[in-house]
Amino acid sequence: MRMRKKDRDSLISQYESLINVSARVLMKRYSLAGSVYDDLCSAGYLALVEAAQNSNEQTQNTFRAYAAIRIRGAMIDVLRSTTVLSRRSHQFIKAMHAMQYLREEDMLETNVLQVTNQSPRERLAKVLDMAGKGALAFQLSASELADEIEQVPDRSLLPDETLIRNNKRAALERLINTLPEKEQLIIREYYFNDKPFVAIARENQGMNKSWVSKLHSRALERLRDQIHEVHL
Repeated sequence: MRMRKKDRDSLISQYESLINVSARVLMKRYSLAGSVYDDLCSAGYLALVEAAQNSNEQTQNTFRAYAAIRIRGAMIDVLRSTTVLSRRSHQFIKAMHAMQYLREEDMLETNVLQVTNQSPRERLAKVLDMAGKGALAFQLSASELADEIEQVPDRSLLPDETLIRNNKRAALERLINTLPEKEQLIIREYYFNDKPFVAIARENQGMNKSWVSKLHSRALERLRDQIHEVHL
């Protein structure tokens, strides 16, 4: 059941401080220029309003965590669109964004009652599952499959290290090729062509952001399982 406007406005007022906290953390972590702060806060506020509009009486108990995820995700969108970040920072931001999508997807699929009734073993399994997908998201974000990166050799690596890196890259490429077509598309577009989920959905008929997010999570799960099998 949807909440009344008065209750939604109360939620926004109650958790508005999350916006400033998230913005300051990102500003400090990436040594961003002061001019970016207002953009981060604006994006965070819009995300908080949207989260409140999508909330209901059943999700109110988990709203703080959900709102924090949406706010951070909106701010990361802003950071990904800027060109002032180093390549390493940009890759890290991309991986963080993927983690935001994974956490949001998990929260939407798991209601409060399910979380309450989970045993410690089940909760640990969920944490480990999320950690595995997150680690893979970071690996993909740092991968040098993208053409513009692949053309630039890393002269800091020894010949043996370069060979190992290239073998891992080739193995990862082969695993990606085993994914269903739409999951391949999402992995390549997001991680290697630097397109956010919204753009991927817009450019592919029959998809929306929510469906892209689900397919992304499935793709990471398949890749994670295959990587464990081949000890990549």
